Amino acid sequence: ATTTSKQSPVASVIKTAGGTIKLLKPSPGVMQATKQEEIPATNSSEDSEAALARFFKQYPCDEGARDYLERSQPWIKSRVMRDFRGRTEGAPDYSPSVVAFVNLLKRH
Repeated sequence: ATTTSKQSPVASVIKTAGGTIKLLKPSPGVMQATKQEEIPATNSSEDSEAALARFFKQYPCDEGARDYLERSQPWIKSRVMRDFRGRTEGAPDYSPSVVAFVNLLKRH
């Protein structure tokens, strides 16, 4: 009889001052494909700036965290804006969680 081991779907757990972030394991090759896929071009840098402004309006961060995300590679900014979810809605500062999420993406 063959037994299959059930693997945990959680790839990483990040503990921050704002709570805990659990990231699910991607399917094989997903992270690699995400890094290499073309990021759709925006009409202008103003579109990108507007998207970041909307993100920071929903998830307020200090100046250091804002600068850190803004200086990240385009695929990282895209993934953060698409996938980041704060543990609690309406928190006054998501800086530690956003920085931790950026760092996790940079490691993969």
